[in-house]
Amino acid sequence: MERAFISLLDNDVFEVLESYSPREVKRLLLRAMANAALRKQQNFSVDFAVTIGAEDLLLPETTANAPMGFIW
Repeated sequence: MERAFISLLDNDVFEVLESYSPREVKRLLLRAMANAALRKQQNFSVDFAVTIGAEDLLLPETTANAPMGFIW
C-alpha cells in the first residue's frame, strides 16, 4: 500500500473530511483508496503512484431524521 499510494493528501480532501468523526474518516478514506485504485486500473499510465482526490470520496447522505436502533 505504501508504494502504491502517494503518502500526502491534497488540501481539498482535508477540507472535505474535517467535519467527520475519526471513524467516518477512516471509512471514507478506505473507500476512496478503492475508488482511486479502480480509476488507476481503468486509466493505466506509466507512473505508478495513485493519488486520492476529493472526487474519490463517497460522502454519506445526510440523514438528520433517520432513526437509530433496530429496524422492525
